[in-house]
Amino acid sequence: MIASGKSAHLRPILIALRDTGLRKGALLSLTWRAVDLENGFLEIPKGKANKGRPKVIAMTVRLNAELTALWRKSDKNQESPIFGGIKDFKKAYAAVCRRAGVMDLHAHDWRHGFATDLMEANVDEQLAMKATSHSNVETHHIYRNIDKRLAKIIAESLNKLHAAREKTGSDGVTDGTGFVS
Repeated sequence: MIASGKSAHLRPILIALRDTGLRKGALLSLTWRAVDLENGFLEIPKGKANKGRPKVIAMTVRLNAELTALWRKSDKNQESPIFGGIKDFKKAYAAVCRRAGVMDLHAHDWRHGFATDLMEANVDEQLAMKATSHSNVETHHIYRNIDKRLAKIIAESLNKLHAAREKTGSDGVTDGTGFVS
């Protein structure tokens, strides 16, 4: 989904949502004081919603590039909001989704994408829980989703396993004890 034209201002916001896992309100409240472009860090705002999160997030390359471009266009005031004081973007976001043919994708769903990306990148679960501010493993598991792309990876992994077993003559059938016979 690409935000362009009148909705181009959403691109850095959506990338930031996906690559930080921050809630929309926390993200929109960030000022330039929280950004260290040179070292690639973003300070997490204090507050109940971010309790348990690390104090900083290391930025992805693409997030750093987006924020660098915004900084160049900004008034260079450390107290200015990163995203220009946008309080909400429901209408613009709905328009972008509509143009892209995407239905039922809410801003909070990008947080699910962040948690899923952490899982796919094999980030240790305890570290991923800290990054998302999940103190409960069950809550964290709700945020990790398997989409068609990940389902395909699972099937491909199973195909490799089955092919390897075929080569060794093992069919992978258990003997009733849980062990492969």
